[in-house]
Amino acid sequence: MANWWVQFWGVRGSIPVPGPSTVRYGGNTACLDLRSDEGDWIIFDAGSGLRVLSDSMDLSKKYDLHILISHPHWDHINGFPFFTPLFIPGNAVTVYGPSTHELTIEDVINGQMKYTYFPVRTAELSATLKFRELKEERFSIGNFNIQTQLLNHPVTCLGYRVSYGERVFVYLGDNEPYYNVYNDNDPEVNEFTRDMNNRVLEFVRGAHMLVCDAQYITAEYAGKKGWGHSTTHHVVNLALKAGVEHLVFFHHDPQRTDDELDFIVNHYRERVRIKGIDIEIDAAGEGRRFRI
Repeated sequence: MANWWVQFWGVRGSIPVPGPSTVRYGGNTACLDLRSDEGDWIIFDAGSGLRVLSDSMDLSKKYDLHILISHPHWDHINGFPFFTPLFIPGNAVTVYGPSTHELTIEDVINGQMKYTYFPVRTAELSATLKFRELKEERFSIGNFNIQTQLLNHPVTCLGYRVSYGERVFVYLGDNEPYYNVYNDNDPEVNEFTRDMNNRVLEFVRGAHMLVCDAQYITAEYAGKKGWGHSTTHHVVNLALKAGVEHLVFFHHDPQRTDDELDFIVNHYRERVRIKGIDIEIDAAGEGRRFRI
């Protein structure tokens, strides 16, 4: 079986934050890709990191590209208009993603590129552009076998599980644990939230790598509940329950400095070391590449 790997091009949540305090981990918003040495290639999310990815490409070549959008919030699509392959004849780009209650994924991308917001409309792009609506389903792109899972976020949001040979990669871009919003201890509501959280757990189970939204630390969560993001503590527990080999914190809070991320990663590495738990923990950083 060929080798495959993940590389990060944008790792922040909410908004790009360039500056001296984010220079090591990076300030661009969500974008990462999976590639194999057999030529398989998929891109996850189209945040401002997508522009960085396109800057790394040999634009003299022609590409058939597949971009899987987790959800249509700005920090996951704001790099799309600046993705250079879209402007080159002979390239093909397929965008996959969920619809919202109001719009299809095609509506979302077309809307972002209305002339009011951007000088080039999607109809004027030189590459061949296609869209594929996703729900909870299974499909393949090349040798990558992909499964989707609905996540808890303020808009329809999908997680992606990718299998290649005997190895499994999971991407949970924006996700908050389900909870009883009424706080009334209703047994039916509590059972529902347990069932939904168990669905996510089973979706992650056995993954060799989990890249997961870990925007908040526990002390911040009370004031952010319902915003659709996880805490580092929850993500570590999810990874341990699911038997994950390698956990990568992702979707870093825009106010989180490089030094604070170092502290968080070292804290959890030390905690699992003390407990004798065999799991690798990292934080996603622009340009970082991990073998699956």
